[in-house]
Amino acid sequence: FAFFTHVVRQQPSDMSSDPAAEKELEALKRLPANKACANCGVVAKYGHGAVCFAYATFVCHTCKSAHQSYSHLCKSVSMSFWSKAEVAKLRNGGNARARSVWQAKLGEGTALPESPSLQQAKEFVKACYIEKRWYDESAKAAAPKPAKTLAPPSPAPVKAAASPAPEAPRPRRVAAPR
Repeated sequence: FAFFTHVVRQQPSDMSSDPAAEKELEALKRLPANKACANCGVVAKYGHGAVCFAYATFVCHTCKSAHQSYSHLCKSVSMSFWSKAEVAKLRNGGNARARSVWQAKLGEGTALPESPSLQQAKEFVKACYIEKRWYDESAKAAAPKPAKTLAPPSPAPVKAAASPAPEAPRPRRVAAPR
């Protein structure tokens, strides 16, 4: 049997959020319209800790779970990595815009109750976003303007001095199956 050795190169990855993006995300989270869950309306004093990225909304954890049950991409505000582009999508969305479009035709008595059960939240998400039961395409034009954050994004930091290049990761040897 011949023994073969293959070299697998490990790619360095930048696994950190942009500090300016995090600062703006925190400001967006604390806007009055975004403190109330986009679906059930439950208010979080400091803003919700989850984002339904598919609809650019801040949601409570129950509604986040309901969105995830339909494979909508959701991210944690504090536990996920954020780019400037992702935060820009939230800036151009937000809960007020989403409600005015996706829940434009929502009648009284059909709204999701505050602090719903997971099953109630799932049924609401299905009706609202999958079936588009209360969706109004024409409301997009009249939707509230994109959110203005409390603090504008800070400019990119200036590099003080050139530091030596980081050492490249060493290749890992992997034996081929016999």
